[in-house]
Amino acid sequence: MKTKIPPPVIMFLFGVFIYLEDKYFPIGISAQFEGQRITSICIVIVAACIIVLGMLEFAKAKTTVDPLRPERASALVSSGIFRFTRNPMYLGMAILLIAWCCKLGDLLGLFIIPFFMWYMTVFQIKPEEEVMLTLFGDEYAHYKKRVRRWL
Repeated sequence: MKTKIPPPVIMFLFGVFIYLEDKYFPIGISAQFEGQRITSICIVIVAACIIVLGMLEFAKAKTTVDPLRPERASALVSSGIFRFTRNPMYLGMAILLIAWCCKLGDLLGLFIIPFFMWYMTVFQIKPEEEVMLTLFGDEYAHYKKRVRRWL
């Protein structure tokens, strides 16, 4: 495995970057609106549900949720939310960043989220996929063809 930084830390660092961009480099692109707080809370709830559903599927399969040690996976999980996305926890993190942009009213921050997704794909997801292919072979290859990486 190539990555050594836990994905929640990566998400947090991107969140800090979005905050700093909003605070110190405002370019006048703002999205302040009535109901902004409740909207961001609703987005957080959606993201949390996606993350929790993924974790529950891992728990049902009695396999690891440790993103730094995918080689410890004891089962290929393709049920529940994993029928729609191969990476619900990372998808949930991207949605949490969307909620953060909404709370800040920072439209420019939304353009940072694809960089989070790129980083996660290159440095977390692809190395995980290599391990899953080694562990589960054709079963994982078939799953990859059926279900998208993000959505």
